[in-house]
Amino acid sequence: MDSIQRITIDVSDPLNTQVVKAVQEDIRSRYVEITLVRNGEPLSIPASAHGMIGIRRPNGTYVLYDETEDQTSAVTIDGNVVTAYLSQEALAIEGDLYTSVSIYTASQRLTAFHFIVSVEATAVPSGVVVESDYFNILEGVVSDAIDAAERAEEAAATVADVVSYGTAQTLTDAQKLTARTNIGAAEAGAAPAAHHSTHEIGGSDALPAASTTKAGLVQLYDDVDSSSTTLAATAAAVKKAAERSVFVSIVKSTESGQKSVPTSGYANLASISLTAGVWFITAYAFLPMSASSSRGGVIVLSAESANGTPFEDEARTEIGSSHVGWWRACMTVPANLSGTTTLYLNAQSGNSVTISTYGITAVRIGDAV
Repeated sequence: MDSIQRITIDVSDPLNTQVVKAVQEDIRSRYVEITLVRNGEPLSIPASAHGMIGIRRPNGTYVLYDETEDQTSAVTIDGNVVTAYLSQEALAIEGDLYTSVSIYTASQRLTAFHFIVSVEATAVPSGVVVESDYFNILEGVVSDAIDAAERAEEAAATVADVVSYGTAQTLTDAQKLTARTNIGAAEAGAAPAAHHSTHEIGGSDALPAASTTKAGLVQLYDDVDSSSTTLAATAAAVKKAAERSVFVSIVKSTESGQKSVPTSGYANLASISLTAGVWFITAYAFLPMSASSSRGGVIVLSAESANGTPFEDEARTEIGSSHVGWWRACMTVPANLSGTTTLYLNAQSGNSVTISTYGITAVRIGDAV
């Protein structure tokens, strides 16, 4: 029942953003098969490579993962074809997901230009169904208990009518018959003291067990080493999971306003200061080109202001001189920084121009704090 959509991404062309479709809350069924090329030729991917999926959701949150809910690989690689699994968490929110796939080896990493996953809202949220089912089950149990209590109360009232507290009484045959009838009715409807154990999990008359599709009884579990879908985590288990989790740090450049971009040399548009760690850095600028341009527009992430030397080989991208009009120069660069580093977004254009659309965003994956 899998749905596989196929696209092709050229790692040297940032301008061809593609869109695939998905439905909110789909689970273990949505995949995107991506054919990676460089300048139209199949991209060579080492056999030892593995991948990670990064997603920016419409509400400003991020999803980064390399495993499915079943602890299998979320990214599989066959030649230059990469298959990416869209997780339940990724599809939890409707709207456009800006999605990219990073390919890693021991010494290299390459992030393909992003594509968009357009998530359509589900018609019936799953949470509504679960809550309604759970309410109906409880309603029947409570109704039975109320009926039994009322019958017991009637029996007690009948006995109270014919027995004075602390004084022996002689009942008539009619009174005895009435008391026996009412007490028998109460005993038939009321649950005995040990009866509740038969409704527990494993009991002879157990209530329905909970599952991922229906409400019911559930066994609590106090650790984080199980992949069961029928156990429920305690507060202690959640605390343990939180202590072993990772956190995501997001930093954005704050520069804005008009900036002049020259045709020779470089202008500094923005800067960002990052601490040590593994970062995914996205930089962009909208640059103009005309038919008379002899060179393309260029953006560079450099360790120096107004400098054209990239701080890493992948930290530079260029718009070809044949592109006419306004074009977005964009790149995503993974970087393992050993200490606090300031990076500068520098730009050069085929036409001298003043621009106002540019910026840097960095996302870091780190250990829990």
